[in-house]
Amino acid sequence: MAAILMTALVIRAVHVLSSPSVNFTDLGLTLQGIPAPQPGSLPEHVEELSSINSAMTVSALPNGIRWLLVCQVILEATLGLGMCLAAFILPRRLLAGRPFARSAVWSLFVVCIAVLLSGMAAPIVQAITEAETLMYISGDVSAPVRDTGFLPDGAMVFGLEIDLAPLGIALGLAALLAAFEAGAHLQKDTEGLV
Repeated sequence: MAAILMTALVIRAVHVLSSPSVNFTDLGLTLQGIPAPQPGSLPEHVEELSSINSAMTVSALPNGIRWLLVCQVILEATLGLGMCLAAFILPRRLLAGRPFARSAVWSLFVVCIAVLLSGMAAPIVQAITEAETLMYISGDVSAPVRDTGFLPDGAMVFGLEIDLAPLGIALGLAALLAAFEAGAHLQKDTEGLV
């Protein structure tokens, strides 16, 4: 599973960095306030825009935005990779009869951090990427009159929706991590007595 995730991560990163056009999906918050495009009225670098399914295809993206997209892909993949690590280490420790070994504690710590990165940091990077993309295709947004008229006055440029569920999951994992840490100390003390 980890190999499949890493392969998909590399393929997506190469595609984002080398493709002439990049597709953005799930832009519901970001496209609020932007009117439906009229035929032939799209900005220069926008190939497609659909406010119905909240998708946009943009060509000639600057490298900075492309690297932000790669960071977003990496952050989204951390959860799967962390879970693979835990699924590899924890059963091995159980089968070896030492469930509270240091490697089990560290694997839970990695999963806890992965949940936070994937659930909390990835949406923030996504919002920054979408805002930078909208500013790029709209020309100089600080100018009194925008060059393309793509972003009307009052349009939302930065749309961020934070789900607090990953934070709750991470706190639950942290409590489990504390229990495993205490178990590791008890197991070490027991082995010392024997």
